[in-house]
Amino acid sequence: MKKNITYLLLIAIITLFTFSSCKKAVQDAVNNSVNTYLYSVLQSGHWTISKYSEGKNDSTAIYKNWETFFKDNNVMLSYKVDSLSHIIDSASGTWSNTDLSHFYCNYTTGAKYPLTKLSDNWTIDTHGTNLSDQVSLIRTINGVADTLQMQKH
Repeated sequence: MKKNITYLLLIAIITLFTFSSCKKAVQDAVNNSVNTYLYSVLQSGHWTISKYSEGKNDSTAIYKNWETFFKDNNVMLSYKVDSLSHIIDSASGTWSNTDLSHFYCNYTTGAKYPLTKLSDNWTIDTHGTNLSDQVSLIRTINGVADTLQMQKH
């Protein structure tokens, strides 16, 4: 009887590990698919900042007329345009999305304020992201939560 219980317990443990591994493999596949999709969405069209707040301070207006393009090889190009869509300022940098929850952007030397404020590691906020035309990001600096929302055009 004791041998049967040990045998059944061993089968239960093996089954548990098998299903746990399977579940992780499925979750990894889903994350990779969403990650690939997010890359393709970011690289199509251009993006504008629809909301930027530092804690409770709304600073969206300082990004008015800036358009950002996420290109191959993680190149990021931003242009400030006038009312006739003429480029009046520009900056470049890099971006990456190493996993489903983290987004990183870095404007290189020479980038101008206010874009330098965006250079950081951000966490993708799944509640404000619909993976087709809006990405919502959050970060915390010195205990203050910042929000960045980008709209695809």
